[in-house]
Amino acid sequence: MDMKNKWIGVCDSILGRSHIKNDMPNQDSLLIKYYDEAILFGVADGHGSRLCMYSDRGSEFALKALDDEFKKIKNNLYEDDKLNIKMLTKSFLNSVIESWKEYVLDDYKNIIKDELNDDDLYNILLKYGTTLVFSILIDEYIFTYQLGDGNILFISNNNDVITPIDIKEENSFNNTLSMCNKGAIDKFSYKIYCDINETISLILISTDGYFNSFETNADFEKVGIDILDIYKSEGIEYIKDNLNDWLKETSDNGSGDDTSVCVLIRNDIKNNNSENNESDELFEVVEEENIEIVGDNQLI
Repeated sequence: MDMKNKWIGVCDSILGRSHIKNDMPNQDSLLIKYYDEAILFGVADGHGSRLCMYSDRGSEFALKALDDEFKKIKNNLYEDDKLNIKMLTKSFLNSVIESWKEYVLDDYKNIIKDELNDDDLYNILLKYGTTLVFSILIDEYIFTYQLGDGNILFISNNNDVITPIDIKEENSFNNTLSMCNKGAIDKFSYKIYCDINETISLILISTDGYFNSFETNADFEKVGIDILDIYKSEGIEYIKDNLNDWLKETSDNGSGDDTSVCVLIRNDIKNNNSENNESDELFEVVEEENIEIVGDNQLI
């Protein structure tokens, strides 16, 4: 099935009051890109500090690099009709980081109108520092990736909330990992899931401005359930029409930060019979060459 027919996407972003007050641009960037065989979507959040004066462009470049690198490999992902999972792990992430660096250095050259000194590389990258949190959907596979703060949520047919990637300690107490870090490739987290029974009905990816606007994890996680319930009762157009206002209200009453959300909802969720899905499980890839299906102890 064409992925556009399988999943409906919606995303939006608002400029936080703190950045309005300081006359700063929105540091967040968003991406939802449909291919016949895949969906690529995620968020990037520029750091916005005094040392990161071009981080709004840094977040934009991160998603451009992601899309560029995926396009390079998307037609070679299958070997004998089997998805080559390794192509979407560390080597892929490294290519995204290197592509981001190229965008950054080209942009900075245009600003200073001069040649770059290799000794200044880290300080240049820091000026564009950004997080990157994204997902790729291919067939029944859900690939999740995270560098820096931000959040990914899965909501199941039965309204169970799943956090697919554990937040690293480096992303706490107002600190975050970044594309500009030395050895950034080793700081990326990623997990791959095989949703063979179509258990997952909604995937939400957001920048930390959204999560930080809620008092508890449970309050934040309930948002995914609420959006899914609204889709079932009101439809996707209602969400598209109101998402910006919801984000603004949440940020104004919470973090005050730029706030961005990307959501994918399974198109046929209204026809899913959750009562018959009690045994459905979301199956995590425990090895990059073998997928263990926990319920049946089978390997694909």
